[in-house]
Amino acid sequence: MGKTFDPSVVPVYPKVRLSLVRGQVTVDDEPVTVPPGMTPQEAGVQVVAARAAAREGAIQAIQAVASDEAGNTWRMVIDADGRVWPLTESGASASTDGSTSRNGQKRTGVRVAVLGTAVVLVGGGIAGIVVAHHGEAPAPHAAVTRTVTPSATPTELPVAAPVGWSPQAAWSSAAVASVDASQQTASPVAVGGRSIYAVTTHGNGDLALSALSARTGAPVWSKDLAGSSVTTGPTLGRVAGVSVVMVATDTDVSAWSMTGQRLGDWPVPASGTDTTVLLTPAGPIIPRSQTTVSIVGLGGKLVTRALPPGGHAVAILPKDTLLATDTGGHAWKVTSPTVAGNPITLPAPKGWTGGTTVAVTETTLIQQWTPAKATSTGTVVLRATALNGLRAGWTTGSIDTQNAASPLLMSPSGTVGVLGSSVVDLRTGGLHSLPAGWTTQLAGDQVIWCTNADQQTVAATTTGVPLGGASTGTTSNLNNANGSTDPVIPAGVVGTSALVIGSADDTPRLYLLPSTTATGSATASTPSSVPSTTVAPAPSTPAKKLTTKTTKKPASSKKTSAKTSTAGGK
Repeated sequence: MGKTFDPSVVPVYPKVRLSLVRGQVTVDDEPVTVPPGMTPQEAGVQVVAARAAAREGAIQAIQAVASDEAGNTWRMVIDADGRVWPLTESGASASTDGSTSRNGQKRTGVRVAVLGTAVVLVGGGIAGIVVAHHGEAPAPHAAVTRTVTPSATPTELPVAAPVGWSPQAAWSSAAVASVDASQQTASPVAVGGRSIYAVTTHGNGDLALSALSARTGAPVWSKDLAGSSVTTGPTLGRVAGVSVVMVATDTDVSAWSMTGQRLGDWPVPASGTDTTVLLTPAGPIIPRSQTTVSIVGLGGKLVTRALPPGGHAVAILPKDTLLATDTGGHAWKVTSPTVAGNPITLPAPKGWTGGTTVAVTETTLIQQWTPAKATSTGTVVLRATALNGLRAGWTTGSIDTQNAASPLLMSPSGTVGVLGSSVVDLRTGGLHSLPAGWTTQLAGDQVIWCTNADQQTVAATTTGVPLGGASTGTTSNLNNANGSTDPVIPAGVVGTSALVIGSADDTPRLYLLPSTTATGSATASTPSSVPSTTVAPAPSTPAKKLTTKTTKKPASSKKTSAKTSTAGGK
C-alpha cells in the first residue's frame, strides 16, 4: 500500500480489539507473545498485521479499536506491513491529533508521526499504538516513536547456495527444529500469504510453532507445542470453516489461527494404530484404532468414523463426513462411527484400472491408475475427481514412474504436482517434462527443486525449464543442518525466493535466498491458504474456539511432453 492509501475504504468488519494490561498485550482477548527486541505494542501490531495479510481480496488491512477502562477508544487501521492509520469516529482518516472517546470528546496527549510511508501513533505514555492500561495512567514522559516492522538483516549463507540464488540471504530466522528426512509427512515450513509458519525450538529444546514475517524473518508470534518431535506439518487448512495452521507431534494435534490463537488441541494415541495423523485441507484425521479414525466436527469436538475393510481415510467432506478410498477405485462416504456403508465405484479411464488416491486438494481427489493389461513400463495416468459429487474431471496423458522418488510431490497451493520426471498442472492435467536424470525433491508453486545425476542441486520452472544451472563446486560436500553431506535442498519456496536450512553455530536456522535470475517479487508468495494433502498410493493406513485439551509441555535442455490431458473420463 502506498502513500495514497485511504484507510476509510477498509471494511468495518472484522474489527480487532487491542489492550495492554500490566505489560501484557492482547488481541481479541488472546495474549500475545512479545519477541525479543520488541515492545508489547509492536508485538500487538505484528499480530494484527498478520491477520490483515491473511485477508482475501485486494484490501490487506483491518480495522482495530484500542480502548481503556474509562471507555476512551482509539480507532485505527493496520495493514499487512504493520503500518497504522488513526481513524475518526466517522471512519475517515484522522487529520488532527487526538483520540476519540465514546461520547465524542477528544482525548489529548496523542499525536501522529510519519516515518517514511509508515504512520504510527505515539504518545500517552505508549509507544507504537494507543492501547488500554490497567490501573492508574503512567506519569507523563516524552513521546517515543518506534518503527513497527523490523528490517531484514542480510546474512551470509553458511552453506553453498544453488546457482541462480544469492549466497547472501535476505534474512535468517531464530532457531528452527531439525526435521527427520525419513519422516515424509513432516515439513520444516508452511508458507501462506506474507507469513512463514515453522516449528522453532527454545534454548531447552522445547518445540514451538512460530509465524515469521516473509519480508524480514522476524517472529510475528510463537506458541509452545506439546510433545518432543513433529510427526506431521505444519500445514495450512481449515478446521470447522476457520483458516488454521496445523501441526502434529508425538502427543498432540493442534490447530492455530493465522494470528496465533489456539483453536483446538487433540490427543494422539500412543499405540494401537499403524497409521499417522493426516492433515487435510479440511482438518486433521486422527487414527484411533485399526478400524476407526477421528475428525473434527463442526462444533470443534472429535467425532469417530468407521473405516471400511481395505480402505484408508483421505479427506473430510461437509456434514462431518469422512471420505475413504481403497486401491481398487472404490470410495466411501462415512457418517457412522461403526459402519462404513456401501462403496461407490469411481469410473476408470478407458484401458486403465486400479484407482489409488495419491493426493487431495480443497476440491479435488487425485488418483493414480495403471494399465488394465500387464505391462513392465511403469506407466500410469492421474485422474481428478471432484469431491463434490465424486464426478470425474481431467485425466493426464501417460506418465513414466520408473524413476519416481515418491508417489506424488505437491506444491503448497495444490496447483502443481510432480510424478517421476513429469510436472503436472493439477488444475488441468497438463504435463511438462523435466530434464533427463533429474529427481524432484521439492515442488513449489513457481519452482521445482531437484537433484541431477551428479547429485547437484538444480531447479526448474513449473513448465520444466531449467533455472540458473546446477550447483557446482563443493555444494554436495558441505554439511547441512543435520550434518549430512547431501545436496542442500530448500525447505520451502516464497515466491521465487528459496528457504534454506543452514547452521553456522550448531543452530539450524531458516535463510531466505533471493533469486538472481527470476523476475517478480522475491517475497510475495503464491496463495496457499488452503493447500493440498499428499497421500501415499498405498498408505500404511491420518471464529469460534474449538474444544481444547490441556497438555503438559514435556544443465540439460528443456523437453516438453507432447502428451496431453483429457477433460473427463472416456
